[in-house]
Amino acid sequence: MTTRSYRQPATPLDYRNQAAVPDHQRYSDNWRAMSESTRRRLVHWSDVPYGQGELQTCDIFPARNNNAPVFVFIHGGWWHFLDKSDYSYVAEPFVERGAACVCINYPLAPKAKIEEIVASVQAALLWVHHNIREYGGDPGRIAVGGHSAGGHLSAMSAFTDWSQLGGPEDLVKVNCAISGLYDLVPILDTPHNEKIRMDRATADVVSPVDLIRSSAVKHILCVGAAETAGFLWQHDTFAGLCKQRGLVVEDLRLAGEHHFGVVDQVANAESELFKSLWAAMTAG
Repeated sequence: MTTRSYRQPATPLDYRNQAAVPDHQRYSDNWRAMSESTRRRLVHWSDVPYGQGELQTCDIFPARNNNAPVFVFIHGGWWHFLDKSDYSYVAEPFVERGAACVCINYPLAPKAKIEEIVASVQAALLWVHHNIREYGGDPGRIAVGGHSAGGHLSAMSAFTDWSQLGGPEDLVKVNCAISGLYDLVPILDTPHNEKIRMDRATADVVSPVDLIRSSAVKHILCVGAAETAGFLWQHDTFAGLCKQRGLVVEDLRLAGEHHFGVVDQVANAESELFKSLWAAMTAG
């Protein structure tokens, strides 16, 4: 059992994001409608396999020219629901500005354990690194982002030892984690774990708070100021630890945004989040 070097909540925090946003279904419906529209307008390849397992596929929105920056987006859904096709809309502002965008799926809990989901995302990113040139992308300029559970998976990718998996150590240049979950121990006592079926040993192994190490990755960590106490605590704890350990961190707390509205900001070219991410993707 890992002994954490920071103070964990003495009482359970609120992670009930759907209860906090009664009209959350409106956001989900809008994501799907915008994504269908995006797929009609943009050239793309759907359900490209990156592995042989269930849901190991990705949708690729190619760049218009070669050697373009690449944004890989990982969907949320508490590791057990939602789909890459719900988030095609995030590709639009990146493709419009010349980047390639990849939206990935991964096997879902409870059929897949969290550590298996992490391994699947790692396989997806290795596949992107090895194949993205075919779609106009530069494998040396990969940014990874995700929302909620996808933010957890994005953060895990930033601290992966890629050299042990056959990739370059600097495979991920930017981690853009939006409303992420970074310490999974508090999730053990939430109703969500009835579907996730995670135990303490697993939570210790796959919590980004315990994996922070020095690297050149830039971390853009974003949360909505109107999110529940649990998600705010997760963000503040992880961002604080990353800063303490000397990592390059941009800490964004977006005024007025809740858990469902904040993800839309990555697809809004005029937002602070998009501008920060685009600047990091195109730096140097």
